[in-house]
Amino acid sequence: MFGTIKVSVTVKSGRVENVRVVAHEDTPEYANAAFVELTRAVIREQDPEVDAVSGATGSSEGFVQAVIEALEKAPSK
Repeated sequence: MFGTIKVSVTVKSGRVENVRVVAHEDTPEYANAAFVELTRAVIREQDPEVDAVSGATGSSEGFVQAVIEALEKAPSK
């Protein structure tokens, strides 16, 4: 079982500009590299539901879910 992942998502003019992992309980050796790759994918695709990183499927799924939840909680304009 993987731990909770908390993210901060920066949205400007309706576009995701940055995703920052502020806390996680996953294994750093796998998770940290995956978070970098996943952040790039979310920004590139402008969609939180990106493909999982091989070897870090659980961390990837937690990251995607955390980004979705952050975007749902964000104030809409």
